[in-house]
Amino acid sequence: MVVLQQGTRKIVVVYESKKKYWFLPKGRKDVGESLEEAALREAYEESGYRVDFLPLHTDSRAPLPPGTLTRDLNTEPIYITTHAYPARTRHNRVAPPGEYLTFWYVGHIPADATREQGTGMPDEVNYEAHLLTLDEAVARLDSVEATVVQYAWDTAQRTIKITRQERAEAERLERQRLRAGSRIPCPFFFVPLKFVCLYLTTPTEFWKPACITNLGFLVANL
Repeated sequence: MVVLQQGTRKIVVVYESKKKYWFLPKGRKDVGESLEEAALREAYEESGYRVDFLPLHTDSRAPLPPGTLTRDLNTEPIYITTHAYPARTRHNRVAPPGEYLTFWYVGHIPADATREQGTGMPDEVNYEAHLLTLDEAVARLDSVEATVVQYAWDTAQRTIKITRQERAEAERLERQRLRAGSRIPCPFFFVPLKFVCLYLTTPTEFWKPACITNLGFLVANL
């Protein structure tokens, strides 16, 4: 999982202090566990941070839900990588060769997030989580995970840009709506006449001619 701390523009990267290598939090899904549950659990166990999914605007050809016309923010995986492994002996048994499929999600932690200690499994006691800049993360990770991090970062930046554009457009439409609502409909119209005679009626007078000479004047729209 790619875990971003947007408030500091940092990325969570884990270091194995004994074997001396860097990696992103990830792991195998337990039986009965969803991919999303596994991603959040592994991120917490290996980094010590409680992570939430980060909604993003992603490039995807996945079908939209019924009735949906536009693609909104989502928390789908942004990337899938594969890793083949050879046959090997485990517990006095020969395991056949296979291939790992890794579904990469993007999560985030707040700027004041606190790392918890002792969250990993017994074989993960040497894991150390670090907050690195994009350049630092790309330099320390292997080429595959560096590519995933760069793609996640670019997707997050594009999402920020799209969100700002959408907010600006919404604000523009709201200002337009308020301006339109502030215009009080005028019950008069302008008539360009030189000479007009109006007959006005009042409670005390029957009909009274009123003559107005002008290039134009307001006539009550009764």
